[in-house]
Amino acid sequence: MELMIKLYSDKPSKIAVKYGQEYQAVRAYEELLSKNEGDVFSLKMEMVKEKLNLMLICEQTGGRVLYKNLAYKMEQLKKLQTFVRPGSDLQFVHVFSKSNTLMVAKAFRSLRFIRVCNYEIIGPGNFANTV
Repeated sequence: MELMIKLYSDKPSKIAVKYGQEYQAVRAYEELLSKNEGDVFSLKMEMVKEKLNLMLICEQTGGRVLYKNLAYKMEQLKKLQTFVRPGSDLQFVHVFSKSNTLMVAKAFRSLRFIRVCNYEIIGPGNFANTV
């Protein structure tokens, strides 16, 4: 699995976990939404060697969802840190590749997004940042 970040200037940017198969992405996203639809999350990303652990933390219940050992691109994290202002809305989604195109997993056959109100990146000392 891999961390993907898509930045937009006119709508909420998206942080995604990329799955290898459509059914895996959809099933995991449906499970997450069925337990937490409408809840707001904070997101913690911790760099561990060449991988990243991502934790979604529900602001209402304190519930946590952990994604371990994600591949990531440092450039994407730096752009997120540079261009996403404090308090900006983010959306968390699951994605998968289909015919060399990234597709958003449609939970329950519709586009639904998890709202993220803040994020924290924990990594090398000069890169740690909280937004």
